[in-house]
Amino acid sequence: MVEDLMMRQIVDLPTRGLNTLDLFFTNNEDIISGVRTEDTTISDHKLLIVETTLEYRPMIEINGSGCSSFSTRNFFSENMDWTSMNNAITIVNWNQELKDMTTIEMYDFIIEKLLFICSRFVPARKVHRRISNIPRDRKILMRKRTKLAERILHREDSRIKEQLSNIEEKLAKIT
Repeated sequence: MVEDLMMRQIVDLPTRGLNTLDLFFTNNEDIISGVRTEDTTISDHKLLIVETTLEYRPMIEINGSGCSSFSTRNFFSENMDWTSMNNAITIVNWNQELKDMTTIEMYDFIIEKLLFICSRFVPARKVHRRISNIPRDRKILMRKRTKLAERILHREDSRIKEQLSNIEEKLAKIT
């Protein structure tokens, strides 16, 4: 496997006693700037430290606008024109368009281009959002009132009627 992937083991220092037990494989030796070991107090193995020329870049947060824009489209609609959309995607000369771009620029371009194509051929999803303005405590009281009212319909019990009237009084005081 190591030969198939053209990898090379770069650790030539002992990592436990006089033996090299810890290995580090790479297929790009140019990124390795140094290999060293350090003794630790918690183990008889030495700590293997591999220094690279790679620089740390913090993760870039994607604002999610691309994802949310795709989520506003109804890809399951019967009015979806798959043939036209496939043709529009095929017409784009991706190699030419993505030439000389960084991976982040490529990602942004692809998302932007696909969103534009989708906006032409994929119908928008219908959004049904209903935000309740009723406070939680009132909802609980209203739910109790409904359950007690249903019980009253099925049997005549004065205790249940009292509970229902108490709940209705509480609701009347709040509103």
